[in-house]
Amino acid sequence: MSTAPPGPAGPPPTPDGLAAVTHDVLKEEHKQRRQEIGEMRGRMEADNRNGLILTGVIWSWLATNQTATAGHGYFMSVIVFLPAALMGFFCFRWYAMHKSIFTNAAYLRELEAWANTGLLGWETWLQEQRRKAPTTASLMRTGGAFWAGLIAANLLLAVFFGISRGWFAG
Repeated sequence: MSTAPPGPAGPPPTPDGLAAVTHDVLKEEHKQRRQEIGEMRGRMEADNRNGLILTGVIWSWLATNQTATAGHGYFMSVIVFLPAALMGFFCFRWYAMHKSIFTNAAYLRELEAWANTGLLGWETWLQEQRRKAPTTASLMRTGGAFWAGLIAANLLLAVFFGISRGWFAG
């Protein structure tokens, strides 16, 4: 009885032609990217909450300390625009995280394509849903609207505060 020649060293290839080790590495990479996206979403939501709280704290302080802050001139002019400026920085941070999420999502779609998942991969499916209904709410639209609205509200409050103090009177 003859025996077949020994096969190549290492694990047998998976159905899609990838070695089992490569498959495991890609699987772990996919898991890590999904976790990173989830963590960034959590930080974005925390920034939304913290931005609202910070805005409320500053305006509450200004509203309750108007007599103590009277006569401080330019200092008050800076302080009333501080919430809008801080929300601008929060918005910039949100935009950077948003871009990072989309970069991770694009990479995940590549991993899903390599694994031949078709439309079964989450990021691939999600992108297809965005193509089908481009007007539905998205992370970019809702986040952008949130920060633009918060910045605009803070700017309006600053202007109204200045008007109530007579800053714009001729």
